[in-house]
Parts: sequence; structure tokens; C-alpha cells
Amino acid sequence: MIDTSPAATLPTGAQYEIAGDTRFGRMAGTLTQVGASLRALTVDGVDIVQRYPEDAPPSLGAGIVMSPWPNRIDGGRWNYRGEPQQLSITDTDFGNASHGLLMSSPYAVAEHDETSITLAATIFANPGYPFVVETSVRYAITPDGLETTHSFTNLGVLEAPVAVGSHAYYRVADVPTAELMLRNSAATVYPNDERMLPEAAEPVTGDFDLREGGRVGEVVLDHCFTDQELVDGRHLTRLTAPDGRYVEVWADASFGHIVLLTTRRFTDQNGDRILAVAIEPQTAAVNSLNTGFGTTWLAQGETFTARWGVMAALVATAG
Repeated sequence: MIDTSPAATLPTGAQYEIAGDTRFGRMAGTLTQVGASLRALTVDGVDIVQRYPEDAPPSLGAGIVMSPWPNRIDGGRWNYRGEPQQLSITDTDFGNASHGLLMSSPYAVAEHDETSITLAATIFANPGYPFVVETSVRYAITPDGLETTHSFTNLGVLEAPVAVGSHAYYRVADVPTAELMLRNSAATVYPNDERMLPEAAEPVTGDFDLREGGRVGEVVLDHCFTDQELVDGRHLTRLTAPDGRYVEVWADASFGHIVLLTTRRFTDQNGDRILAVAIEPQTAAVNSLNTGFGTTWLAQGETFTARWGVMAALVATAG
């Protein structure tokens, strides 16, 4: 029998709700069956994640889990123990393999209660990725905000490379994105070549130096950063409105890299093209299967876990 329920006809499948009290207000989130994406996140009804149309796939990968690699792999080619591997090309603009293998896959609900949900998906052997890896992502509303936990277990015989990233776009209520200040402590950036692949790392300068903040409307970013400061065991990236309200994305020490992206091609929930900013904590760098930067190798039966989250302060302190 064909499932014709409303959720089954949505491009992102079933929509799952979680909610709970935090120290800064009532937080609620919407997660999707396809891609385990963070579709919406609010505090006291105020949006802090940029929404996209309900009847469309996630705009520019909004909110998806990128796994078992984040972002691009050069030409989809890499070598495993001397054997050439060829991944499917999903970045057709530049001829790369992009965002892993689960971005369009349905996840199964492993656990779900009022404040949390765990979504699970197994990566079976694919062209260019001959491994079997069990994955899960748990989204939970805690007193400190959203906490997201990714887990990977190698079910196969071959030692498997894994990494993960989140691809959410953020906002601060209805403040125009161009007016937000983006701040991140990274001291190093990987400039891109003409195919949006990272070149040799160099110290941040100009628009890339966000240690004191950069106005989103005045910077052009789609770059991988590293060498971030750890504050109480966390990397921090903050979006701040002119009146002092802010949204902060944190990630534990496993997330040694981050991609920061500004784009004017995001399609919002009304179908309009808008300026949007993505904050993408990643456990590995762009093109990590070739460079090895941040890749975690799992032996048979071994597990890797990494965490990131979101908090907000939506009471104006200035102006």
C-alpha cells in the first residue's frame, strides 16, 4: 500500500517536533526524516534558524547532516590503501562529491520524546565508499539550549574514515541578516581555488579575520576555517544583532574545522531569494578524504561521538 499521508508527500518526509524549557526561554525545534535536517528552531516563538519552503528540498542543504564527509571531495576521487576510489558527483557546478551520502536518505526514529529525538541511518557500501557504518544523531533541548550528538560505529571489516558536519543557516529574529555581526575565533583559513576546493592554509586577514566580528552584509564567505580557540572545551561562533541579541553555535573539540558561508541564493519559506549565513561545524576539513585533515578512522566495532549545539540571548541589551 502506498503511503499518501501529508508527511509522506513532503520532499523531506516526516516532520518531528521537540520542545523544552531553557535558561533563556522555551525552545522548540523541527527535524526532518530526510537528511535528519534541522528545519526550524525557535525561542519563545522567535526564529533563530532560517526556514525554507515546506514543499521543497532543503535550500542549499539547509540543516542537513553531512556524513561520512562534510562538504566537497575533489572530483569525488581519493585513495584507500593505494586503491583508487570514485564517489558519485553531486556538486555538478564544480565536479565534486559533496555533503556525504545521507543528505537525501531517510532516517529511522530510534527514540522520541517531548524534548529529544534520535534519528538513525546506516551507510552501506557505495561507489567510492566501500564501508558499512551505523550513524545516529540525537537532538535534545536541555536547560542550556539545543544539544546535538552524532555517533558513528563501524559495522564492517574494513577500517572506515568518518567525519560529520551540520549545514544550518541562522538568523536573529527578524533582524535583516546583512546587519548581523558574525564572530569566530579561527586563526587560519583555507582559501579556495576556482573549483571551491581549499588551497594551502594561511593566517586569517581581511574578511577572513572574524575574531572581532564582521558584518554579514559586507563579507563574502564560503570557506573552511581552523585553529579556533576552545572556551571551556567548546568552539564558539556568534551572530549578534545591533541591539545586542545573539545566537551562538558551539561545538566540542572534535569539531576542529568550520565552514562559514554567506549567500544571496537561499530560498526562504516564502519562496524569496534572500541573504543567508550558514555556520557549519565540521569534524574534518573540506576535501578531507584526500588531505586527511580531521578524518577519524574507525576499526571494526569502534565508535566515534561528537557534539555541537545552539543557544540564544534574545533580550536586547543595546540601542
